[in-house]
Amino acid sequence: AALADNVVMRRQIKEAFRLGTPIYAECGGYQYLLREMAVEDGTHPMSGCLPGRTVMARRLEGIGYRAGRPATGAGGRPWLAEAGEVRGHVFHYGRSEAVKGRPAWRLSHADGSFEREDGVVGGAVLAGYLHVHFAVEHRLARWFLARCRAAGSRRRGT
Repeated sequence: AALADNVVMRRQIKEAFRLGTPIYAECGGYQYLLREMAVEDGTHPMSGCLPGRTVMARRLEGIGYRAGRPATGAGGRPWLAEAGEVRGHVFHYGRSEAVKGRPAWRLSHADGSFEREDGVVGGAVLAGYLHVHFAVEHRLARWFLARCRAAGSRRRGT
């Protein structure tokens, strides 16, 4: 409810999304980019940048270390394909529904068995439940920083 009540922040994030500002969101940030969140006391609007909703559960929907490989086609994002496999973890009570767009990652358990596709990639957004271990995954962090610098330069006209 507190996130939904912050109308100014929701509008600012939606405007940044509309302008093509690079957005990297994990877990709760990913959920905040969706249209709404359903919790025990009702349904609350989120930023609405992405179609879909989060339904919060009473028990964990995902927990543990995961390997993430770019989903088929990497959403037309060659930088994501170049990232190759990344390592991270998931820990979430939310389940995303009706999310449209290309999934970002194919998540696998430590034994290599496929778990599910995760998140969404498109435009300037890379979002999902996977918490990437950036101390190890420098390529993805460098890509995001480069995207932010380029977006800032475009806005300044430099």
